[in-house]
Amino acid sequence: MKQADVLRILKQKDAEIAKKFGVKSLLLFGSVARDETTSKSDVDLLGSVDIYGTIAV
Repeated sequence: MKQADVLRILKQKDAEIAKKFGVKSLLLFGSVARDETTSKSDVDLLGSVDIYGTIAV
């Protein structure tokens, strides 16, 4: 998956992710962030969450 595709999906799901998981911000890193993906690549995300928010699984 290309960096632009991941960023587009995250932007589309921004409100849903924030509400469901209390995420304040996400950082994309690794091969996708560098646009160096292979067929074995995964998507690496680092998130900042509101620890006082509700997590619904």
